[in-house]
Amino acid sequence: MVKKSRKADNRKLQNVQAAKITKKIRENRELHNIPAPSPGTSFSHIKNKHKRSQMVSLMKDREQKKQKSKARRARREAEARGEEVERKEPRSIDKMREPDETIVPPDDSEVEETMKRWMSSRSISRATRCRKYC
Repeated sequence: MVKKSRKADNRKLQNVQAAKITKKIRENRELHNIPAPSPGTSFSHIKNKHKRSQMVSLMKDREQKKQKSKARRARREAEARGEEVERKEPRSIDKMREPDETIVPPDDSEVEETMKRWMSSRSISRATRCRKYC
């Protein structure tokens, strides 16, 4: 029980420390007028592998956010103009599944006839059984 609470406290502490570090980096960048990393920027001058990978991931995240916001803005503008905007349908397992040829659709006429025959034969067999044992 003590270990679980200690782990939770450590996780909270790590999150707080990570937030402080990113805030400090941002403040240093603003203080020294250093622009945010942009695509095509080389990070080979950063010797620390961890810091270098952080900078690369930061750059990629910002680029993805820009692209998404640009696409979202264009879609909203098109909707405002009255154009029909085609939204992508989410890809789920069920939607990606290929239809199975061996499964018969429920509205098939052969199935209905077979079910009627089967139900009528069941009712007859019940009636005969009932006569025997009743």
